[in-house]
Amino acid sequence: MRSILRRRADGPVGKAKAQMQARDGFKEELGWLKVLIVLVATLDASLVNWLVHNPTQNRVLLGVSVWLVMLGIVWGVSMLRRGWALIALLKQELS
Repeated sequence: MRSILRRRADGPVGKAKAQMQARDGFKEELGWLKVLIVLVATLDASLVNWLVHNPTQNRVLLGVSVWLVMLGIVWGVSMLRRGWALIALLKQELS
């Protein structure tokens, strides 16, 4: 009985199921990346808004805030690049 199940898992149906699971994994990771990118973009935009509306004489606070904005931009771009790489893998998987 086990050998029959193994043959079925190794056959075309098993390969198609494995490909479908891989595609679903790519799609799920892309979904989470979209959520993270939106979250970082929202936080970054609100921080920039706060900086514009609250000019401060405190140079340290201003420096930390600008550093956080830059960090958010760099992290967001890296997540976009990861998303593009996943899309490329998904397209390769589909063709």
